[in-house]
Amino acid sequence: MTNSLPTRFNISRRGIDIESISCVNCDVGIETNDHLFFACNTAKKISKLINRWWDVPFMDINSYGEWRSWIDNVKLPKKNKSMFQAIEKSLATQVNVADAEIDKRFLNIGEQIASGSCGDLFRGEYLGHDVTVKILRSEYLNETLEDEFVHEVAMLR
Repeated sequence: MTNSLPTRFNISRRGIDIESISCVNCDVGIETNDHLFFACNTAKKISKLINRWWDVPFMDINSYGEWRSWIDNVKLPKKNKSMFQAIEKSLATQVNVADAEIDKRFLNIGEQIASGSCGDLFRGEYLGHDVTVKILRSEYLNETLEDEFVHEVAMLR
C-alpha cells in the first residue's frame, strides 16, 4: 500500500489546510490508510463480521502488511484461502488505481500541450496547484496500460 490515498493525514501532509486529521469514523486516531482500514474500531467491527460470515478466525490486525502476512499464513480450506487471496489482490489493485484518481470537481483542464499514441496531455489546476492532466484514449485501455499509468503516477509523487 503506497499510503497516498486522500486520507485526512495525507491531505494535511500535502499542505492543504483542513479542520482535523482525526478519523472521520471514530474521531480517536489519526486518519491514515492503516488506521482507516485496519485500526479504527469501525474497521475492526466490519472485519469481525466478515470473519464470522466466512467462518475464519479473527486476528487483531493494524496494518496492510500484517493483513497480507495473516492471509499468507492462516490455515484455511483451499477455497476460502483462494477467496481471501483474490480479495487481497483486488484491494491492492483498487488501492493503486485509487491513488491515481482525484476529485474531478476540483480539477480545471486547460489547453492541450502534447499528444501521444495512447492519450493527450493538458495544462490544468487542481486545488490551487498547477498540474498536468493525462487523458487516456478509451480504445487503448487495457490492464497493461493501466499498470503503466499507475507506475507513472507513483514515480511522479
